[in-house]
Amino acid sequence: MEEDLFKEIYGHEDVKQLFYLSMKSEKPIHLLLSGPPSSGKTLFLMALLKLPKNRYYLGGQTSKAGLTEILLKEKIEYLILDEIDKMNGRDYDALLSLMETGRVVRCKFRMWDENQLSTRVYAACNYVERIPPELLSRFLLIDFKPYTREEFIAVSKHVLKVREGLTEEEAETVANLLADRSRDVRDSIKAGRLLKAGAQPDMIKKIFNKKNQTQKTLY
Repeated sequence: MEEDLFKEIYGHEDVKQLFYLSMKSEKPIHLLLSGPPSSGKTLFLMALLKLPKNRYYLGGQTSKAGLTEILLKEKIEYLILDEIDKMNGRDYDALLSLMETGRVVRCKFRMWDENQLSTRVYAACNYVERIPPELLSRFLLIDFKPYTREEFIAVSKHVLKVREGLTEEEAETVANLLADRSRDVRDSIKAGRLLKAGAQPDMIKKIFNKKNQTQKTLY
């Protein structure tokens, strides 16, 4: 499992090694991936879904009650939280005790539940400033930077070949076509699918030129 876990991800060898060490550690090491959109964070979270006994949640859709319920009912080994910076402040409480001591407690009228877990929490966010410092201190923070032009081309080619089934030539065409129009690998995936569906490079170029113009107008 370990050698195949991140095979779809190009580069970031140091980050991969940190994940492997966290999984092997006797006691939990919680990792938080921080950085701008389209810097590779979500690729790691998606790869982690291959792990056994995992649960994936979006921060904005995660509540304290719901998270506590799942942790008490299921012996989750890997809790994967995307957009953790979008959780409501009061809902962070469910993570504080879990990450510090492994204890999960629910105390209601005539009801007491408690579980001791060794759950690893792997999360991603765009802005660490939105996360309470007491929770942030429980994570090992990994800072992701935006792709350079060369990194964008290399990552796009890798994803297009491994995940989308494009040929070397097709992946090269798409990556170079978008290199001066985007740093979002999701754009490469969209363009790759358009190419496979029969779109010509000139048509794809026009589509993403318009996308860039729209984004500039919005900002």
